Amino acid sequence: MLLRTLPALLAASFLAATASCDDHGTTTDPCGEPEYGGAATDEAFTSIVDGEKRVSADDTKSVAITVPTQSQVFQRSAPPLLRWMPGSVSSSMSRLHVPASRRFATRVPTREKSPFAWVARLFESEAWAHEPPITGPLFYLHFTVPGRACEVRVLTTMTSYQVSTAAFDAFKAATGPITLSITSAYVRENRITEGPYKPTAARTFTVAP
Repeated sequence: MLLRTLPALLAASFLAATASCDDHGTTTDPCGEPEYGGAATDEAFTSIVDGEKRVSADDTKSVAITVPTQSQVFQRSAPPLLRWMPGSVSSSMSRLHVPASRRFATRVPTREKSPFAWVARLFESEAWAHEPPITGPLFYLHFTVPGRACEVRVLTTMTSYQVSTAAFDAFKAATGPITLSITSAYVRENRITEGPYKPTAARTFTVAP
């Protein structure tokens, strides 16, 4: 009887642990994950969140936002395309790289040799579900929206962001100017090797009533 119920107990314990923690063993962000753009992944998100604890405000190394301009007013007719110059984290050697060996890898099932082999498969499947690690510039956009408890956040490897419908709805409902700040870093295999940096002053904009 014990042998029959033990797998169920182990599964319940595993599910309870993953319900309160994310894949990296940390408490889940109450505001959820950001939007992802380009090749950005949740593993890169974990790295940049940790990196922001030591972010440097440095205009010589951080991004230079080109759109929006300071106090720019966007029309409500269509979501805007935001752009920035990447700064020092995008050098001639900073091309985004995803190893081909991971991109095209396949997993070959093996014969189970133990009645508890299914437990190992749970952790193996979870690890396999992760995206390939990235190497290159990473940009973390923070939009502080008056009247909204959580920021609108975007993590991307691109140097532009086409505002999503959901984000634009939040911007249109803002009770005041929206503030944009961008944290940038260079990651190698998802680990920050340069930065993170941010501008000394954030950029503000509004959406026409």
